[in-house]
Amino acid sequence: MSNWGISVAMLLCVQAAFVFCICYAIVSDFTRLRIANWIPATLTALFLVYAVIRLDVSTFGAHLMLAGMVFAFGFVSFVLGWVGGGDVKLMTALTLWAGPSLGPDLLILTTLGGGIMAFALLLLRNSTQARILMPTAAPFRRIRSFAERGVCPYGLAMGTAALISLQPMFLSAVY
Repeated sequence: MSNWGISVAMLLCVQAAFVFCICYAIVSDFTRLRIANWIPATLTALFLVYAVIRLDVSTFGAHLMLAGMVFAFGFVSFVLGWVGGGDVKLMTALTLWAGPSLGPDLLILTTLGGGIMAFALLLLRNSTQARILMPTAAPFRRIRSFAERGVCPYGLAMGTAALISLQPMFLSAVY
């Protein structure tokens, strides 16, 4: 197999592992309101492999700088009790992947998704009629529980935003 073939195969493996980690984070945050530390750690390690294959030094530095800024903002948000630590670590790892070119898309989609989700949970929390009309299947009971407790699993918004906004990076990596 040529060097190009090895690089493509490695990129496909990295991308598959990336998607697995994101999907696991989404399910984990929805079911347990926890994002395990191994998820952002694995995403960071996968990014380093990706960076060695695809990025030059200055682009890599720009990815690091943006991720550092997101971590700083996230840390303050965590200290103020606005978000969980897993959310900060996941968003930092995802921003590391997105970098300056896809970072704005990731952050905007995450903000929109999280805002819509929080708004829906607030409506559900404050509307007796909405709770009565809500189906009783297990996922809906979980959503009702979020509304009643006043919690919002932002990992869903972050993971979904990552899967949508980072597609161009993955598609261009193979071609």
